[in-house]
Formats: sequence, C-alpha cells, structure tokens
Amino acid sequence: GRGNAFATISAASTREAVRQVEKAAEIGMRGCMILPPYVHKGPWHEYRAHFEAMLGAAPLPMMLYNNPPAYIVDVSAEQVFDLAEKHANLVAVKDSTGDARKLTALIAGSRGRARKVGALVGLDACAVEGARMGCCGWIAGLANALPEESVRLFTLAQSTRAEDIEACDALYAWFLPLLRLDTVPDFVQLIKLVMAETGTGDERVRAPRQPVEGEARARALTVIRAALAKRA
Repeated sequence: GRGNAFATISAASTREAVRQVEKAAEIGMRGCMILPPYVHKGPWHEYRAHFEAMLGAAPLPMMLYNNPPAYIVDVSAEQVFDLAEKHANLVAVKDSTGDARKLTALIAGSRGRARKVGALVGLDACAVEGARMGCCGWIAGLANALPEESVRLFTLAQSTRAEDIEACDALYAWFLPLLRLDTVPDFVQLIKLVMAETGTGDERVRAPRQPVEGEARARALTVIRAALAKRA
C-alpha cells in the first residue's frame, strides 16, 4: 500500500528552508514539520519571517516544531495563533518543551478559534500527560523500537474509562524508564540502542553522532534490559 510521507524542514538560512519546502512539495510529500533556523539567535520578528516564508512556499499542511532547548527560540501559543491566522496551512505544533503549561495554552487557546491548531506531544516522557490534557497526537521516539506499546499507551491515555485509565497507568509505569531516554542530549543514540535490543533496528547513527560507549552504554543497557525482561 501507499503510505504518507512528511518532510522535516531544517536549515540555517531562510532561502534554504524555502528550497526544501518547495522540493518536498515537488516530490509528493504530504506535509512538512518546520523548524527555526538552527544557528540563529534573534528577535521574534526574524523567526516569524522565517516561518512565514516556509508556510508560504507551498500549500502543504505544516506543523511547527517548538523545542527551545535545541533551537533557542520558544514560540508561544499566541505567536502560533498569529501565524495560523495568516497561514491556514499551519495546522499543528509539536511541543518538546516538557512544560504542561505550553500544551494547555495551545489546547485551550485553539478551542475558540475558527482555525484550529492541533497540539502534539514532542517529548516521550510527557505522552500520557499530554494525551490526558487533550493533545491530538504524539510524535514519538521510542515508537521506533516499541510501536505496539506506544500506540496502546497513547490510545489508553486518551480514554476516560476507568479500566483504560488503570491499564494506562500500569503500562506507563513499565514504559517510563525507556521513555525518559528520549529526554537527554544523546536520545538518538539511546533510541537506536533500544531498537537494537528489540530487533527493530541497529545502533548505527549518522555522523557526527556516534553510538554510546563505555559506562553510559552499560547504564543504558541495564535500564533497557530490565524493562524488556518485564515486557508483556
């Protein structure tokens, strides 16, 4: 069958970001996740112009990625809504701040607006909290290694049935040590290590990243193997 493919747009310059969006549309991508310029630190109006250039470069639905620890700028809910008022193709935000207040502002602020902006959890260790607050999705890292458990966790977290809440809490308690691997600087290498342990991939990463080694690898494997030994 035919699946849906989405492009992540990450560039140091606005010109290159626009070129990537145009190329994504040309090759048939169904949407884009747009990032701030990754080496720039400046006032909001410069970031706004960067986002607007990408949003205007193709009529694809787009999701804004808000991750201030990695990309410096912290895009507020009001700034998101201002962009969405001018660009109907801004349909969602992936929030990786780990701050529940950010998700609350997006969810509550979107309710009274003609153009809704979906809030998606971007940090694995906040998946349940986000779902229970009303997030419409989860951009998951550990889903690459444990897809069935990830889908089940988020589905249960969205339910208000007592038995589902109980099942969700039990699954979350088991899953949380692994989900926390997504919240540290070497999260890519650690997720790849979990993939190697579950047989869903291997430890290879793209340079300049390198697989975790030494004590860090040993500590991670202890956590991973302890969790997998109790996997249902």
